[in-house]
Amino acid sequence: MIEYTNKTKCPLSILRPLFEQTAEAVGIDTTLPLRVKITQGRTGSIKGFALRRVEIWDEIRITLPSNPVLYNGKVRLFRSSPLDLAISLWRVIAHEWGHVLDYQALARGEKREFTYYRDLSSRRAIRHDDRPQEQRANSYAKDAEWQAYSGKVPCFKSAIAELVEWWEQTARGRS
Repeated sequence: MIEYTNKTKCPLSILRPLFEQTAEAVGIDTTLPLRVKITQGRTGSIKGFALRRVEIWDEIRITLPSNPVLYNGKVRLFRSSPLDLAISLWRVIAHEWGHVLDYQALARGEKREFTYYRDLSSRRAIRHDDRPQEQRANSYAKDAEWQAYSGKVPCFKSAIAELVEWWEQTARGRS
């Protein structure tokens, strides 16, 4: 059961299939309580954050880029095309669902290695991307991406196309 909070101008009917198909591709148990919060940022980047409320729910927070603009006749979202941003949004969602998959495994009693800065002295701190949990989440995201491109995720192309089309219409309506 996924509960959505959408604080963007993009309709949830466009975003929901993207989140649900990505969760299915990563292997998330959607019968457990999950929360997704989608917000609008002020920059052109997409950000993600996963957290666990112990024994209550797992949550991911995704920040979408600011509104698209029409630049020289082309729709742009801060130097990126809508297609590039839609695919990178999908990758960020898959990465954050990977963290949730780790949380669900821990709840089942499986052993997973986690490393945090507070566990090490400041001189021995591991770079963010080199932490075991980040490498696992990247691996889950790459597996999900392979499934999507090989056609195993049923509506991947249509969900991406719908998001791209909405971004383009938004940009053309604002110019």
